[in-house]
Amino acid sequence: MPKYFAHIDGLRAFAVLAVIIYHLHSSLLPGGFIGVDVFFVISGFVVTASLTNHKGESFTAFLGFFYARRLTRLAPALMAMLLATTLAYVLFVPRTWFNRGADDVGQAAFWGFSNWILDQTAINYFEPRAEFNPFTHTWSLGVEEQYYLIAPLLLFNWVRWRAHSQRRRLAIAVMILLAMVSFVACVYQAIHHGPRFVFYQITFRFWELAAGVVWYQWAAELGKKFETYHCYLQKGAWIGLVLIVGLLLLPNPQAYPWLRAWCAVIGCLLLIGDPYFDKDSLRRLLASSPMLWIGQRSYSLYLWHWPVFVMFRWTVGLDVWPFNVLALGLTLVLGAVSYRWVESPLRKNQRFKKIPAGWRIVGFLVFIGISWQSARLLLAHQPELGLGQPTINAKDWHGQYGLMKAVYQSARQCEPRVVERDLAQGRGSVIEYFPDACLDKDKAQLFVLGDSHATAYLPMFEQLSAEQGRTVRVLHSPGCPYIDLIKPMGQRGDPSCLQKSRATLQEILDLAKQGDIVFLPSLRLPRFVDFGNAEKTGLHDTFDGTSIYERSALELQSIAAAANDAPEWLSPFEKAGLHVLFEAPKPIFRAHPFRCVDFFNRFNPDCKNGFVEERANEETYRAPTLLAMTSLALNNLTISIWDPLPLLCEKNFCKAMQGERPLFFDADHVSPYGNVVLYPAFKQAIEQVSALPK
Repeated sequence: MPKYFAHIDGLRAFAVLAVIIYHLHSSLLPGGFIGVDVFFVISGFVVTASLTNHKGESFTAFLGFFYARRLTRLAPALMAMLLATTLAYVLFVPRTWFNRGADDVGQAAFWGFSNWILDQTAINYFEPRAEFNPFTHTWSLGVEEQYYLIAPLLLFNWVRWRAHSQRRRLAIAVMILLAMVSFVACVYQAIHHGPRFVFYQITFRFWELAAGVVWYQWAAELGKKFETYHCYLQKGAWIGLVLIVGLLLLPNPQAYPWLRAWCAVIGCLLLIGDPYFDKDSLRRLLASSPMLWIGQRSYSLYLWHWPVFVMFRWTVGLDVWPFNVLALGLTLVLGAVSYRWVESPLRKNQRFKKIPAGWRIVGFLVFIGISWQSARLLLAHQPELGLGQPTINAKDWHGQYGLMKAVYQSARQCEPRVVERDLAQGRGSVIEYFPDACLDKDKAQLFVLGDSHATAYLPMFEQLSAEQGRTVRVLHSPGCPYIDLIKPMGQRGDPSCLQKSRATLQEILDLAKQGDIVFLPSLRLPRFVDFGNAEKTGLHDTFDGTSIYERSALELQSIAAAANDAPEWLSPFEKAGLHVLFEAPKPIFRAHPFRCVDFFNRFNPDCKNGFVEERANEETYRAPTLLAMTSLALNNLTISIWDPLPLLCEKNFCKAMQGERPLFFDADHVSPYGNVVLYPAFKQAIEQVSALPK
């Protein structure tokens, strides 16, 4: 059987083009991501075919041949892409809460387990956090590389034993059994936990690679007998094409593994068809010169397209002419250059092939280690190398305590001891400030309960502890606000939020004493813009009125329901003799300052709405929420309200930037500099609440 199948290179081209078009703009090809499933099947088929002529070798020689060949194929182009992407990331992308996992994913990609990091950090492939991580696409390489670690163990006996023997057929049966186990595990996990939990892991993807392996093994076992089935396989190839094209046009990416992976694997196998026959019209089309050119460069094109697209998203944008076309052209150029000057030279170098396999493997491992260390150095020196204002002036933007300490150093009594811990069963985290060395430390404790809007105020909380000798405990659960007055507590999108809220509430009740203060910061308004979307809001996008600042009937009903639900969550504080301080809604904006203030990103379409809102519009937008909050305070003397909006807005306008300095990091989270501006008023509010009767 021949080692090279021209139509499979054409099938690679088909797959990589689908992936590229989907990542360029998902609406152009809603199911384009199934190209990766096609790649898995092709990899299993081609890698198995490449081993056919290595009979009679010892297991050690077989391992050496296999791993040296795989490293030669994958490592040079992958290392070049990872180093170049790390450099671009360091130069143009600021360190933020939003992309803090990108470093870990990129570092893991050097060693082939970035898919583990993505899975462990619960990053959904179809959410903006993944789309703005320049290393996300390496998850599929991780799956393949992990398969290559075990492939020789599974294939050695099949290669060694002669054709048509019982042992060889037993090896095929074992591969089929393992594929079935993987598929059943995938289906079970998807049903009971959701598609995201089976997306990244080799355990739930093995069956796709094994399908390609078994298809080749079956073809090799039958040999020329395959021709008996050719007329059926020829018809099947067209069915496979229709099946895959249908999947490419089908929306709903969450339909995994049912319609997506399962049908993509079947369609790919039908398109591979009979390896002995390449005379039909469909195969001639797949083996045409343009398809072969793209298919032979598919690995390099796949490596480069994603970081190019992501870096365009971070800078000039990817959704408008001419930048989308420029990004596509740059991908083709980098893919061609990588194939010609990085990927091919060692693969085709006969002198290199004569080096013993063991030495080649050691050389590649040293090369990977050096590349990995180089990337680590780049990341470590991002503060010096970064070109953006959020990196150059990090203390203003996202440094934690440095700016606050520098401004209010003279007022500090002591340096609080900081303790970070997790609540049991992953039900939130706690950051505690203990003013052990302060002389005056008998003040009421401050408990802060909330989500990311609680942790945005950490500089203020640390300074308050240092200045007043006050113990501060910040109980936070990302994405889980406490009484945000947008929806009732039991109607949050994440069902685990209710359990986390109960756990953090109980933690406060266990630690608090009468007269302590509970501060409840939150967004409390549907966003004008989510990260990764030019303009998107929560309930607000259902409103068809003339002004985006007016609230819809649906929103007003939801606010009323949330206000009616709030006393249930406030009464435990009242019974415990605690004072509650609500944060009134802050201004929000329609662009994110941290990604829109530099020369290379300020004209990005996502920045078009700028950082200025009329104050009257902001007041109109928050009025129903503020009214509901005020009603709660009037009916409960233990509740007070702190309003940061007058401090963050001028007479007529609310601005995210104060000159060159950011009041806000993104469209709704206050920056460290914003903390500095707000701190005197916040301190006064805490003192006023502390003076209330217990």
